Amino acid sequence: MASYELDGVERRRSFALDIGATAAIVVGICGLFLFDISEPRGIVDGVGYAAVVALSVRLGERMLIACAIVTTALTIVAAFLLPDSGISVEGMWENRAFAIICIWIVAGILLRRLWLEAYIVSRENTLHNNQTALGTMIREALLSDKPLQARMHCIEELAAETMQCDLCGIFQPSLDERKARITNVWDRSAKRHFILRDVPINDTPEFRQAIERDFVVAADDIFTSPAHRDRLGILQPMGVRAVLVADTFSQQPGVGYLVFALRKPHRWTRQEIAFARGVASLVALLFADNQNIETLAALDQVGEAIYAEDRFGVLQYANRAAKEYSRSENGGPASPLPRPDKPLLGDNDMHEVHHHDRDLEIQRLRLPNEGTLTRINDVTSRNAAAAARIQYEARLQQGAKMEAIGQLAGGVAHDFNNILGSIMGFAGFLVQDLPERSAEHGFAERILSACERGKELVEQILSFARARAVERGAVDLSLLLKRNREFLMGLLPPHVDLKISFPETALPVFGSTAQIGQLVTNLCINARDALAQEAGVIGVTARLATAAEIESLREPVEASNERQFGDVQPGRSYCLLQIEDNGCGIPAETLDRIFEPFFTTKGRHRGTGLGLAVVHGVIASTGGAYRLSSLPGKGTVFTIYFPLVSEVPAEAGQPHPPAIPRGSELILIVDDEPDIADMLAIGLERLGYETVGVNDPLEALAAFRENPEAFDVVVTDQVMPRLRGLDLIRQLKQIRPQIKAVLCTGYSDGTNEEVSRAAGADAHFRKPVDATQIARRIRNLVEQSP
Repeated sequence: MASYELDGVERRRSFALDIGATAAIVVGICGLFLFDISEPRGIVDGVGYAAVVALSVRLGERMLIACAIVTTALTIVAAFLLPDSGISVEGMWENRAFAIICIWIVAGILLRRLWLEAYIVSRENTLHNNQTALGTMIREALLSDKPLQARMHCIEELAAETMQCDLCGIFQPSLDERKARITNVWDRSAKRHFILRDVPINDTPEFRQAIERDFVVAADDIFTSPAHRDRLGILQPMGVRAVLVADTFSQQPGVGYLVFALRKPHRWTRQEIAFARGVASLVALLFADNQNIETLAALDQVGEAIYAEDRFGVLQYANRAAKEYSRSENGGPASPLPRPDKPLLGDNDMHEVHHHDRDLEIQRLRLPNEGTLTRINDVTSRNAAAAARIQYEARLQQGAKMEAIGQLAGGVAHDFNNILGSIMGFAGFLVQDLPERSAEHGFAERILSACERGKELVEQILSFARARAVERGAVDLSLLLKRNREFLMGLLPPHVDLKISFPETALPVFGSTAQIGQLVTNLCINARDALAQEAGVIGVTARLATAAEIESLREPVEASNERQFGDVQPGRSYCLLQIEDNGCGIPAETLDRIFEPFFTTKGRHRGTGLGLAVVHGVIASTGGAYRLSSLPGKGTVFTIYFPLVSEVPAEAGQPHPPAIPRGSELILIVDDEPDIADMLAIGLERLGYETVGVNDPLEALAAFRENPEAFDVVVTDQVMPRLRGLDLIRQLKQIRPQIKAVLCTGYSDGTNEEVSRAAGADAHFRKPVDATQIARRIRNLVEQSP
């Protein structure tokens, strides 16, 4: 209210001054004129009118000019009304000419002053309008949450209205940066927005030089502007004559810009050029802000955590993934973002840290302002997968090593079987022929005893080598432990306590009764030897395995005192056989070798080094898995997981071996080992049979072709050069289907009873075998034939 009263006072004061000045001017002019015409020549002669003209400046330009004209006229008229006295007429006109000159000099100076005042006021008004428009643009276009298109419309409309131009448009670079994409154009007279097609970039030298130098190109008339000679075809159809282009500071000069256009020639003022630069800067900020928003939105979608800090370590930005690392739990204070302990010394570095049970890979990059950009990658899954892969590769290497050793051991066992078979056969002949009380008879019996130990050794080697010739089926683990309880207790000294635990229900597993029994025996013997002469306990437990125990086998083993072998199938049921002791344990450096054949820490008189090798082979052949845990001075726990089967084995008694039968048939014996062939021939001949021994299978085939009816039975080895035993049997059966064929095989090709019978063999034996065993089977075959 006070401001309005003050304005009224000022207005009244100004009005009073104007009235006073007008009255003073009128009185002054009239008084000077009356005084001039009443005094002789030379007394006044128009002097004093310049002061009155100066006083009229308050009433404006028109009153000043009118006052100068009136006083000039009165100065001239008064010359004719003066009394004829005083100076000469010539002197009077000189004085009056000087007075008129003074009047117009004063009038000119005062007109210049009025023009300057008007110019200053106009510039102040223009500056005020421009500042007001820029402020509105900042508020409405930069600080608002309107869509980008709406903010661009706001800038164009305000800029066109402030500049009083006909068209205002914003150009952006296209994707190939060879064309300008006209985002939008505002037609002020038509009050509408429209879009034009993309236009090529203005590459004229004059335009490029002006843009790079001043960031603005002003053309008062496009027909006379060299910078727009290539734009006439675009601008002329729209009626444009004057153009003002301001660079918006995009990727390269002259690609993105703001354009003002008039449909008539126009001389662009400095204020207009400065305003265009200011609006172009706002457009650049608008585009940068929008690009930053899109960039930050994209960074928020990135799975990796990214955050930036200034040179003082103050957080400037963190994307959504980074904020997850500092999210507080249960409403507590936010935790700091993960960062390495060491400062960034170079331009970049890489660290791995452990943060809240996660493995993080942190990469830091030095920014130009000495700040730091940090990228966080969660490598927990990758590290876990790498650890699992290393574990799996180690298990594969262990399995491959054991497989290679098993194949080698099987090959050795095959060759040793042939040697052992011939020794046992000929030693048996000596036992039969020598007097019972003679020293030579005792020597022969000792040879047979040594051969039996060798045979047991071969059986262990074959068990380790996963001999496929072993017949497997459903084995009740509970029943097996029940039957072997007394046997296992007999293996232990009095100071060792054996505790066996198994369920009353059946635990049917796939395997061989003999092999699984050998497995339990070997592990109990190892536990006994680990106790040495100390009192201790050996625990044998069989039960169903829990789902958690099976799942644990799928996780990598990290402890140095544990080893694991074999894989379990998800969703399959397993039973658990655990044998543990509280003995001396196994050192960690020895764990990787204990399953190798012939490796032992017991000394040459206490073990062959095949016990755990056999255990490994049996587990592998049944498709099971095991985990071994041992601590020196604490004891060892061996846990085996056998896959369960649905069939429950039935109990059966042991048949009594039949008496040794004799016969008279002609038998063809084929074996590439002469000692084996001779041993079988002699043994069968002692039982009444006639024999023909051949060491070459092709010679045997040729002899059979000459007289197929001469032979009643053929006994052949499997692995022979030039022709294998089963192939020989097939060809013999093609010649004479009724011929009886017996196959004797070792380990090397894994041939078993089922495979042999499918190939045509009537009987199958595993070496070493003696003539008595073969004679019993021959007798059965001959008696069963029609």
